[in-house]
Amino acid sequence: MPIFSFLKSNLSILDLISEYVPLKQAGNYWKGPCPFHYEKEASFTVSPDKQIFYCFGCHAKGDLISFVAKKENLSQVEAAKYLIDKYQIELPEQIKENFSKNFNTNLNEKNNYFNACKFFANWLHEKLIETPDAFNYLVNRNINKQDIEYFKIGYFPGGVRNIGNLLKMASNSGLMAKDFIDAGILVQNNSVIYSPFEERIIFPIYDIMSRCVGFGGRVFRIGDDRAKYYNSKESLWFLKGKLLFGLDIAKQYMQEKKHAFLVEGYTDCVAMAKYGYKNVVATLGTACTVEHLRLISRYVDTVYVLYDGDNAGQNAMLRLTQLCWDVDLELKIIKLPAKQDPADFLISGGNLDLLVESADTVFEFFIDSTSSNFLSLTLSEQMTAGRSILSLIAKIDDSLKREILINRAAKHLGIQATTITSMVFEEKSKFIANIQDNNITNNKYIKPSEQQKTGLSIPILEERIFSAIINSFDGADIFFVPGYLIEYFSKDIQLLLKIVGDFIASTELQKNFDSFINTVDPEYKDWLIACSLKYEPMKTKEAFDDLVAIFFKKNWKEIVQDVKSKMQKAKSEGNEERVKDLLNLFTQLKRGLI
Repeated sequence: MPIFSFLKSNLSILDLISEYVPLKQAGNYWKGPCPFHYEKEASFTVSPDKQIFYCFGCHAKGDLISFVAKKENLSQVEAAKYLIDKYQIELPEQIKENFSKNFNTNLNEKNNYFNACKFFANWLHEKLIETPDAFNYLVNRNINKQDIEYFKIGYFPGGVRNIGNLLKMASNSGLMAKDFIDAGILVQNNSVIYSPFEERIIFPIYDIMSRCVGFGGRVFRIGDDRAKYYNSKESLWFLKGKLLFGLDIAKQYMQEKKHAFLVEGYTDCVAMAKYGYKNVVATLGTACTVEHLRLISRYVDTVYVLYDGDNAGQNAMLRLTQLCWDVDLELKIIKLPAKQDPADFLISGGNLDLLVESADTVFEFFIDSTSSNFLSLTLSEQMTAGRSILSLIAKIDDSLKREILINRAAKHLGIQATTITSMVFEEKSKFIANIQDNNITNNKYIKPSEQQKTGLSIPILEERIFSAIINSFDGADIFFVPGYLIEYFSKDIQLLLKIVGDFIASTELQKNFDSFINTVDPEYKDWLIACSLKYEPMKTKEAFDDLVAIFFKKNWKEIVQDVKSKMQKAKSEGNEERVKDLLNLFTQLKRGLI
């Protein structure tokens, strides 16, 4: 038995999570405030029976090992070790031997990476203080010694001699060239060792635990025609889409101020902190991601987006409007004067507090950017702008949030809210992809469409029926719907029912939820876990049959008409056996027996 399965079968997810989150029982489940994002309502749900958790706000999900890994910022292997030590678990000899090998390898790699980054950051910082031209470059850009110390900014002098100096000093701390190469700090080409960070101003990047995990380097010498910025290569511990520059020191100020500022670059972040806005973070030269927003939402419920005033900055803010709706975070947009970035604005004496007071909500910004002076636009322009707004609203799964935005859009566009509502749902239906029938390859099911990745669009009654089916895996009886009914469900549920049918028919797999979820493509897991926890399990087969009966009655006319049509076709083809089966089905349908 693998270590993860052993731990899950010997520990209670409810007991573990209760140490972090105040949970209250709600039927078969337990609920409380999510520990992974800021929220005012309890959307975090734990199922002791299934040994899983799911947050309906930020979509965090998993088992007890995933919870510890996410909460303590550990790898899966480290989380397992954490649980073993915490609960003093005695492992079977074979599991213990295999785990020790994996853990020691993982731990050594991680420690070497962090130690190399930490040493390099300190060495760079000292070199900057010792190097007048690099230091003066920053001073001339209004970054003084206090700012340099605050962000631990550094400089990597170029040349073989300086790399040799780095390695010689590092050897005294037990670090070798290989450690710096593995960390992406140095590169070896045959017998030559060099670094892409040479002759750059270096901004060290720390995770939320204040561990140096990577670097961003900027050229500064006249005539240096290399790329302006160079970031550490992506690795297990350096993921640009999940890291924010300055967060390690900004998080305490974010919690104090109840809001944060989000800027695009390192120097803007430094300038904001210099002028007193210490609750500021920056992306690492990449577009803002949902993960960035979720990271911010752990500490605050409001973020002011402060991008450059040029077209690129405006376009970046427009992109934000497409991905912020599944995060429990209020985005407000600050518009800077054209051709100014936050650093320019503050250095020139701009009053940022005034811009904060007049900041637009992200939806107001989107509407203003796509449909300014809507009533004065041509019909064609109005149609284009209107469709953009409808498309945005249709992407929002939260019904209350969607309703609020529909009313705002109605007011702006001068169109009745009921009209916009019907158009939004029409637009929403376009997102539902048709899924192919071939569903199994090497015991893994096909990946869902892009729409499925963020939540399937399924009628509530069908969702309730499907939830009852997958929740029955852990009970005495496994529920399922009559085969003739499957084609009357939505396309998404038809596919999922086929997946479940194949799972039930399998003789190799245990019939429980954990076994089922492990056979499904990872892209499905969010929705399946959410669906299973959204409703209480059906206690009896009779209750489930009553639910199916409601679905049958809703579709009765269509079902009967289809059976009659199939009978006519079978007769014309001379298929007497098929006719007999359909006639029997038709008779039972008319009598209400099935």
